[in-house]
Formats: sequence, C-alpha cells, structure tokens
Amino acid sequence: MHHITSLLCLLSASLASGNPLPPILGLPEPFRLVRALEERDGGLKLDHLVEPGFMAFAVVQVAIGVMRDDLVRVIGMVEELVGRVEFRDERSFSGDLKVKMP
Repeated sequence: MHHITSLLCLLSASLASGNPLPPILGLPEPFRLVRALEERDGGLKLDHLVEPGFMAFAVVQVAIGVMRDDLVRVIGMVEELVGRVEFRDERSFSGDLKVKMP
C-alpha cells in the first residue's frame, strides 16, 4: 500500500509545483489469484467458494485491480497537465533532458 501512497504524493507534488513527471512511474503489480490457486491446488474450483475468507480475499483483489486501473487514468491526466521528462537517447545519459509537454 505504501507504493500507491508514494505514487499519489508524487502526482500531487508534480501538480502543485508544475514540474513534469519522471520518465518512469512504477505501478504495483496485481496479484494473480487464479495463478496462485493453480500453483496451490490445480486451479480455481467451486470448493474454494466455501473456504472461509475466500470471498473477502477475492473482493479485495478485484478492488485492487480497479484501483490500479484508476491510477493509470490519473497518471495519464496528470501527464497531460504537466508533461513528462524524457531522455533523448535512453542508452546514454550524456544528452540533455527534454520535457514532453501536452
């Protein structure tokens, strides 16, 4: 959760100061519930629905996925307002930085 909070603080500071966003913004990786169940016991089965806590866990995972999608949209909107720093040549940092403005 601290990753999301840090990202929101960075977006807020960029909006407040008018400075462009950094070239790379990391988003938290979603937890792959089905993959975890496949590794554990062969995949998603109806038996999982009766396990205590499964439904709560599934709801939290869906909510995190929706929140991640919203973060992608918010980052896009902030980038439209303040721009994003880009390197001219990503293999070499000797060149000047340029700001991609909307």
